[in-house]
Amino acid sequence: MQVASETGTLWLTRASDVLAHLTYMCALGGPVVMSGPGFRVRGTFVQAGSSGLRFRPASVEGQPLPAAGTAVRADYAGNNDQYAFYSRFVWFAENGDWLVEAPRTVERSDRRLNERHRVARTAGVTFRITELADKPELVVHDVSVGGLAVIHEPPVRALVAEELLDGELNLPAEEPIRLCVEVRHVKGLGGPTPLSLVGLQITAITTVDRERLSAFLARRLRREA
Repeated sequence: MQVASETGTLWLTRASDVLAHLTYMCALGGPVVMSGPGFRVRGTFVQAGSSGLRFRPASVEGQPLPAAGTAVRADYAGNNDQYAFYSRFVWFAENGDWLVEAPRTVERSDRRLNERHRVARTAGVTFRITELADKPELVVHDVSVGGLAVIHEPPVRALVAEELLDGELNLPAEEPIRLCVEVRHVKGLGGPTPLSLVGLQITAITTVDRERLSAFLARRLRREA
């Protein structure tokens, strides 16, 4: 069973549907990001059952490991759609696999919301890096439910790949959306000024703020249709 929202998000809510979906994802063997307090680990799903789900990390080097009962979030893709669920870490298997509780629901996002939407000429769409002393406000080039790209220029200090930042995404006529992001790439734009395009991946956002961001993108999709 799937329950839909006005923002294009769907939820798998029936236990049998969730299990069938996760079993298929295990067979597909696609990349998965498992995140929680202080860690963000890439890997794959390897086995699903009614009692739990096995996740095989690609590497945990340099990452703090979760304790039993730690809340975790899994993000992954399949059939051109984006999926996510929240669960709890249970234990480590002898081979290093992680066992997490079987999720009660799985969120499926309309793939169009995960595509980047150009907003560089949209007034009021900016990203403020709140953890830097001067809290610089950067122009947003494009945005999706999974990340954004911003225009960087001096005197804002240089941003480097894999750096984690706290910030606020400002949208027109909305309260700021608080985000934790990871710098994924920095690309110089050339020209007479030292401008760079910085790709940011969202690593943490509240459910309410994710819905607000999805609603903003859904409204843009309706206007573009």
